[in-house]
Amino acid sequence: MLRVRTSTILAAGCIDVLHVVSLMLSPKGSLPYSAATFELEGSKDVTILERTVFNFHSAHTREAWSPPHGAWNAEDFVRCSREGFKCLDFVSPTRQLFVAMTSWNETADLERALTSIVGQKNLPAGSTVTIVVFEDLSEDMLSDAMQMKYMEKMRDGFRVVFLRRMGDNLDPKEPSNRLGAAGAKWALFQWLRDASRMEDYVMVMDGDDVLADSTSLGEIMTQLFTKKPWFAWGRINGMYEEQCGPLKLDTPAEEPTIRQSTWSFCHPRSFRARLLRSLTAEEFQREPGVWLDKATDRPFVYRFMEMAGPDRILYMGDRARYNYSFGEHNGLKLFSEDVINGDKQLMIGRPPFAQESADLYVVSCTWERPEFQQFLRALVSSGLPEHARLYVHICNNLPTAQEERQRVAAEEANKTRFEITVHDMGGNMGGFARFLLAQKLMRTSFVEYVIMIDDDELVRPGALWNLYSQRQPLTYKTWYGKNWAKGDTYWACREPAHWQLRDDALTHPNVTRWQYGATSFAIIDADFFAHPAINDIPCEYLFIEDMWLSYVVHATGGEIHRISFNSSGPFAFGEIEKLSVSGQYQGLVDKKEEFLSHLQQCTPNFFLLDA
Repeated sequence: MLRVRTSTILAAGCIDVLHVVSLMLSPKGSLPYSAATFELEGSKDVTILERTVFNFHSAHTREAWSPPHGAWNAEDFVRCSREGFKCLDFVSPTRQLFVAMTSWNETADLERALTSIVGQKNLPAGSTVTIVVFEDLSEDMLSDAMQMKYMEKMRDGFRVVFLRRMGDNLDPKEPSNRLGAAGAKWALFQWLRDASRMEDYVMVMDGDDVLADSTSLGEIMTQLFTKKPWFAWGRINGMYEEQCGPLKLDTPAEEPTIRQSTWSFCHPRSFRARLLRSLTAEEFQREPGVWLDKATDRPFVYRFMEMAGPDRILYMGDRARYNYSFGEHNGLKLFSEDVINGDKQLMIGRPPFAQESADLYVVSCTWERPEFQQFLRALVSSGLPEHARLYVHICNNLPTAQEERQRVAAEEANKTRFEITVHDMGGNMGGFARFLLAQKLMRTSFVEYVIMIDDDELVRPGALWNLYSQRQPLTYKTWYGKNWAKGDTYWACREPAHWQLRDDALTHPNVTRWQYGATSFAIIDADFFAHPAINDIPCEYLFIEDMWLSYVVHATGGEIHRISFNSSGPFAFGEIEKLSVSGQYQGLVDKKEEFLSHLQQCTPNFFLLDA
C-alpha cells in the first residue's frame, strides 16, 4: 500500500488528508501507479476510477505544514542550512501545468492528442506537466495495456492520470450511462480541484485535437508563468479560426458584459487552478442532474473571466498553437440546432459573477519597538480603492508582547474593513520570519504578491496602492537597494545612500535595478518564497535574509527593480526616527560584509557590476 498526502481545500480552510491507495506495477514492473476512486458531485450514484503514474523524479510535492497551537516553534519551522555557505548549483522555478482532456469513442484521436503533448520540446526549466484524461463510457476506449503504454511514455517532467466512470455492468451503448462533455469536464475539474496547488495552471484540451507543433506547449507555459493571468486563451487552426481574438465588448448594451460579448475565446484555454474551488456541478447543468450537451466550456470560461476582470486575463496572441478538429463526434454535428442554441443562450443569460477583489498581503515583523500601534494605524489608513482588500500579517518576534499586540491589532482592525493578524513566532526569528509566514500564507490563501514593510515605516496616504500598482511577475521591487562595482565594500558602494533616495525621488534616475534589494517597502512575486532554495540559507546568516532572497531571485531568473514614486509629493513613508537607527542590523555590520564576500565568489556573480 502507498500513502499519498494531498491537500484539500474546504470551506473551513486547508486540511491535510491521507489517501490510502493500492500500489501496482506495470507489466514490465517498471512504473508504479495508483488506483483510487471518488464520487462525482452533482450526479447521483456515479463513481470515478482514477489511475495515476508516479514519476518520482519530477512529482510536485508540498510538505504538510501548519503551526502548532499557540506559538510557532523556531526549531521546527526555521529551515536553514547548518553546513555553512554553499553556492546554489542550479536553481529553477517549481511550476506545474495540468492538461485536462475529455474523450469519447475516439481512441485513435486520443492517442494522437497524447502523443502531441508528450512530444513537446523546450518547456520552461523546472516545470512539470500532468495530463489528466477523462474517457467517457463508449465502445472505443483505451485498454489497460494502451493506458500503460502511455504511462511508460511519460518522460521526466511528465505524468498522466486516466479517469473513467467505474462500474462492471455499464452498457456502453446506453446513452444514460455516459456523462457527456459537461459531466466529463466536471469530473476532470473535481479531480483537479483536489490534486492541484492554488498557483498551478490548467489547460483544457479536447481529446480529438492536437497542438500545432512541438514548441506550442512551451510557448503557452512561458506566457502563463511570466505574465501570470488568471485566465488566458489563444488562436486555433481549423474551423472557426476567424472567431479567435482579444475580448470584444462590442454589444449594444449600455454596460456590455463578457457574456454578451462576441465569442472569441479559442483554445488553448488556460486558468489558475485555484479558480476551480469556486465552481459547482450545477454550472454545467441545465437543471439539477441534467448536464449541458453543448457550450460546455462556457461555464468556466465566463465565470473565470468575470472573476478575474479585464486586468487579469490574457489573449496569447495571433500565433495559432492549437489544431482544432471538426470530426464526427463534434457536438455541432451530434445535436440539433435547438439544443445547441438553447445551451448557448442559457449560459449567456445566467447572471455574471462578481469580479474578485484585489487582495494586498502585507507582511511585517516586529521585535522590541514600542510604537506598534502608530505603525499599524498609518498602514491601515493608507487608503485603498473599494475593490481592494488588505490583509496585514505581523510576525511577532517578542512572545511576551503577544497579548498586548493582539489587543492593539484588534483595536485598529475594528476601525477599518481590513484584517490584521499577529503571529506569535515563539522567539526572535528576525526578518526571516516574514519568509516563513509568506510560505504559510501561500498554503492557505491565493497569494500572488507579498508586500513587506519595516515596522519603523509610517506609510503615507496612497503609497500602499501605488506600491501594489507596480507589481510585476518574476520581479522583486523595492525602494532601496545596492549595486557594487569592483573594489566596493558592502557599506561603501557607488550607489545612492538611504537618505538620498528618501529625500529626493529623482536622485540617480539612471538607477532602475538593484543587485541587492531591501525587504522594506517592497512588493515581491510570491513564487520566490515557494522555492525550496529560500530555506537553504546558511543558518549563520539567518538575520541577513534579504541578501539571500536577492540571491535566490537572481538565481531563478528573476529581477530586482527600483520602485518609482511621484517626485512632486512626499516620500511613500516617514520613519519613526528614534527607532530607524536602532534596528537589529547594528549588530550585523561585519556579518553583512562577510556574506557579500561569499556571494561574490559564486558563479555567476550577481553582486558585481560587469561580472
